[in-house]
Amino acid sequence: MRSSAVLIVRNEAAVLGRCLDSLAGAVDEIVVLDTGSTDETRAIAEACGAVVGGCTWQDDFAAARNAALDLATGDIALVIDADEWLESPEEVRAQLATFGIAATPDTLGLVYIHNEPPPGGDLQATTDETPRVFLRAAFRYAGRIHEQPESVSGRPPRAVLTGIRLRHSGYAQRADDPAHKAHRNIALLRAAMADAPEDAYLHYQLGKAWFSLQRYRAAAIAFDQALRRIDFDSRPPQGSHGPVSREMLTGAVCTRAYALIQSEQRDAALSLLEEHARLAHAGTERADFHHALGYVRLQLGQWDAAEAAYRASLGRPEDVRGTGSFATWYHLGLIAMARGDHATADACNAEALALEPGYLPALRKLLEDWLAQDAADIALLRPYAASGAFHEACLEKLDAALQNGAIDQAERLTKAAIALDAALLERCRTHLETYRR
Repeated sequence: MRSSAVLIVRNEAAVLGRCLDSLAGAVDEIVVLDTGSTDETRAIAEACGAVVGGCTWQDDFAAARNAALDLATGDIALVIDADEWLESPEEVRAQLATFGIAATPDTLGLVYIHNEPPPGGDLQATTDETPRVFLRAAFRYAGRIHEQPESVSGRPPRAVLTGIRLRHSGYAQRADDPAHKAHRNIALLRAAMADAPEDAYLHYQLGKAWFSLQRYRAAAIAFDQALRRIDFDSRPPQGSHGPVSREMLTGAVCTRAYALIQSEQRDAALSLLEEHARLAHAGTERADFHHALGYVRLQLGQWDAAEAAYRASLGRPEDVRGTGSFATWYHLGLIAMARGDHATADACNAEALALEPGYLPALRKLLEDWLAQDAADIALLRPYAASGAFHEACLEKLDAALQNGAIDQAERLTKAAIALDAALLERCRTHLETYRR
């Protein structure tokens, strides 16, 4: 069976080449439907050998997706966006062939999408399982935004994992970026909600858009509206279009809890999580849920209950990287530190760094704890001394010490650099010279 990679694009010149390069050889045909680019998008697509078409943008992603599917000729469609790319292109042709052998007109193939976090800060990457592969003639898209493939037969689709892995950079935007895609999405979501006000999925996506812009109160309200439209008495919970996905359940509950925390509503966040723990639906089974519960209890100073929740998250499947592994160990270290147990705190941070060597929060806390103890052994820092992330953490502390007049800490950091790593020492000297000037 022939395969087609199907894209809709508009002014994607900055990222399209990366996507198309990853597809070369992985599929039989690449189809690019341009919805009104004014940059070099079309030229890049043509240079890569894609079949290129065009249509007028109608503020409707489903309409554009379906027009692109009509332009394709392959039996199997792999739907991908310009800001995504194949993680292992050499495996995809075989994965599509395997899908084609077993696929029926109601089979939807799920791909893993690794979403890169925004630059700066401590946010972690997230992973989604998203339907992107199907028999081209058997599905059409529905939905003005956050469109979903629906079976032409009208029967509920059967989801299967394809093993295909994508990486996605589209969420790696700063909240204050005027061109942040959330602004466009909010306008489209509001238009879609005028036609379908009871659609929980639209309210959920509106919450995600507000959260990405750090508009936490608006996000909490939107997630609340999504959850109110789900029947949790059913098993599995039902929305207006049938069963609600596990991913949406976890995302709506956990992200609303974080939005409430950011809005100084800690008790409301705890009540929300406790309510869903009692409901015990599939959304509460992930590491993310238990990690969120641990975080809320940590914010409320409930050390024992926070520790129990964090430990319950360890080893469970994650949507947000680290919620069942390195980020949880870091937070267990915070609890130990709050109890004055430096040895356990250092051991927890070491566990975090064994799983994620460049995890800045753990490196910062390890360094902070070392600085707080006059007789602390420098051997505690030696395993991380050559890493760029450790250098960044050290320079942050050095800058803070210099700005706050903590000369003793600045001297300790410089002496540590002498003992640990020549490159780090050179960077510390540069900072000191800049400060003296």
